Amino acid sequence: LGSALHRASPVPMGGCGSSTKASDDVVDFQSPKAKGMVAPKAETIVHDFSSLVMLSLRCEGLQKGRNTVAVVYSKLSTDELWMEYGTTEICGQDTRWPVWERMFDLQFRIEHVREVRVEIYIIRNQAMHEDLMEQKYVGSAEFNLAEAVYARSSTKNHGWLKKKLENIKRKPRDPPIGKLFVYAEESVDAKVELSFTVSGQDLKPTDFWKRKCDPYYEVNRIQAVYETGELLLQPVFRSEVARKTSVPSYEEASFTVAQTSSCDVSQDIIISVHDWFRLAPDRYIGEFVTNFEELQKIVGRGNPHTFPIYKREGPRIAGMTRMRTSKTMLKGGRSSSRTGSGSRTGSGSRSTTLSADRAPSRKSTHASRSSGIGGRMGSQLISNRTGSMLSSGGGPRSSSHGRSSSHGRSSSHGRTTSQISGHSSKSHTSGGTHSVTSSEMKSRGHIGPLAGQLTMDGFRFKRHFSFLDYLRGGLELQLMVAVDLTRSNLGQTNPKSMHSVVSTEEETAYASAIRCLGEVMSVYDTDNSYPI
Repeated sequence: LGSALHRASPVPMGGCGSSTKASDDVVDFQSPKAKGMVAPKAETIVHDFSSLVMLSLRCEGLQKGRNTVAVVYSKLSTDELWMEYGTTEICGQDTRWPVWERMFDLQFRIEHVREVRVEIYIIRNQAMHEDLMEQKYVGSAEFNLAEAVYARSSTKNHGWLKKKLENIKRKPRDPPIGKLFVYAEESVDAKVELSFTVSGQDLKPTDFWKRKCDPYYEVNRIQAVYETGELLLQPVFRSEVARKTSVPSYEEASFTVAQTSSCDVSQDIIISVHDWFRLAPDRYIGEFVTNFEELQKIVGRGNPHTFPIYKREGPRIAGMTRMRTSKTMLKGGRSSSRTGSGSRTGSGSRSTTLSADRAPSRKSTHASRSSGIGGRMGSQLISNRTGSMLSSGGGPRSSSHGRSSSHGRSSSHGRTTSQISGHSSKSHTSGGTHSVTSSEMKSRGHIGPLAGQLTMDGFRFKRHFSFLDYLRGGLELQLMVAVDLTRSNLGQTNPKSMHSVVSTEEETAYASAIRCLGEVMSVYDTDNSYPI
């Protein structure tokens, strides 16, 4: 009788319901199965410490300064060829100290060494100013992006990086060609962290036997674009699971523009909602599309904003994230813009190779700048990775709006404030809540059937200190290496050993790792020495 009563008594399983267990069947709460029975908590999946640096250029001491122009090239230290990044305007003033107003936006990443080359020309033929072969070459200077940032920490030259112009045709007795000065300024958008709270309404369950769903939402960034035009996504943030409710309420979440779109405020962000299952794969409920620029405008209005959630029926195609799509449109996706956004559920593994357009020409620079989803990534794609983006990011892009050029960019979709409010079924304005009828919703377009609503509230911006802020403060990094000399590594005379010295033609695994890390770390060490 005691055994029967014990069998009938419920045994709680991690606070997620009850289960009947025999007296001799002991539950191990540390097992992966038991841990999986507890609803997961909020999680930040991607930590991106990239930033956007704007470069200003000027010269001093040129022999001739009329009709001068500067051409900027960029590459990674691992690349062999330079890629033309942009050209300044022609300085028509008759001065030996030309100053160019146009600024250049380059993406800074800690794990990459981005090198920059600036060439100075005197325009001889105004009608053919784009053909550099027809112009007079003055000289050039090379530097890496970290050098320009480090110059801000020095009081010498008032934060400008000074480089001598070099010319292989210059003779030793010839007078100096001149000097190039570079001023690096970090974009304000890269220093902002957006925090908000989310609540849901009328979320639809995804299973017949499940009366109420267990919803959670994901903030997704673009990862790559397949050759067919379909998007591959990377989840950036995943909220906690709200158990058994169609009106969930979530804790405060925060992310930066670097995490969601590599410091491009106009690039689309897809926020998808999913239904959590304890023992089965999670199911997709719906999604909505926005970008960081739209969220900034919503914060400025100071009221909650409600986004309708639609269940996307077709694939996510680059440049068509805000409209209904079908599989027959994938071929047309090849000629569309190569950037956009999507969500985790649509980014399963595929055998299709990813596109890798990495060197757009100068003529395509302006086209990528005005494309619907192009943004700063241009035609350059981000390689697949799990933790941080391995691509240098950032196609050619220059700005002619002065220091505040990053704020003068308009939305990639050309939306006004009133059009942004039309993105939701309940548009909150300063005068209250504006209800949108179903006919208005159809006229504005949607990507599938309505699956619920998400309301964002409690917006606030926080000052986010980036890695470049520490570099400007004089931060230096030194390399420390520890080598495990255990017996499992075998001897140095064994060719299979990781520290073998038998073959001098190829580097050992240890030597390759130390060299790769040392090349990057040397940029952040001014004395260029390694303590042993």
